[in-house]
Amino acid sequence: LAAAAGSPDAFLAMRRRYAATLAASSVCGWVAGVGDRHLQNVLVDLRDGSLVHIDFGYAFGTATAILPIPELTPFRATPAMLGPLAPHDAIATLRGDMAKAMHALRRGSALLRGVMDVFLREPLIDWQREARLQSMKSGRAAAKTAASADGGDGFASSAANLGMNLGVQNVARAAGLSGDEARVVELKVAHAYHKLELGNPCHVTLAQCAPKHEGQAHWAGMRDLVFGGTAGARRGDVRARAGAICASVEEQVECLLALATDPGVLASGWSGWRPWL
Repeated sequence: LAAAAGSPDAFLAMRRRYAATLAASSVCGWVAGVGDRHLQNVLVDLRDGSLVHIDFGYAFGTATAILPIPELTPFRATPAMLGPLAPHDAIATLRGDMAKAMHALRRGSALLRGVMDVFLREPLIDWQREARLQSMKSGRAAAKTAASADGGDGFASSAANLGMNLGVQNVARAAGLSGDEARVVELKVAHAYHKLELGNPCHVTLAQCAPKHEGQAHWAGMRDLVFGGTAGARRGDVRARAGAICASVEEQVECLLALATDPGVLASGWSGWRPWL
């Protein structure tokens, strides 16, 4: 940015534009469930500092739901993304713009719901394939009781209960599908709806992971990781305090930033995502 700006004033304007588009694209990408945000998929327009995202093949939570190593980060907020905001506090810089973006999305939620309903009427072929893969693993998740998977800490863990908690019963039925295939499509849209209704990002992430990972040996550790560590360590973490529904947009943004910048969550990601950059 400094090399492309040409003057100090131009650099400050470009950096401000960069920060605003980073905040807006992070929130919008999370609501749409866009994953696979490695550095080759995030470009910078050197004319004004705007971020430009490409390659939306992993959308509506697919990168979290079906990849062997699920993406637990809601968006990319690694050193390479936050570094251009130095010497300012990057989190403080993004917090206000992210809240404004979420408020704007909530004001336009009726229009967004209309757009998302198209995917219920015409589900993607990839989603139907994903549904078949998940149905093969559904027996393992159903075999675990809520008590054994939940560990008694008050967080929902059953895949079925998570789906109901996210309001899937309020989503229209997927056209032309039945059973597990319809449920996967409906859950994808329900997750997006729930994000617009102040859903805690950690609960949404676990709901997306549950069909594939619940019941496996790493499930309890994954749940603890998403909520900020063990019960003792996360006692003061906003992600655990917020509950399933955040009290405000500002609290939801705090949860998003905490999850996106958690060193443990970043360290658990796929190496090809290069979370250390």
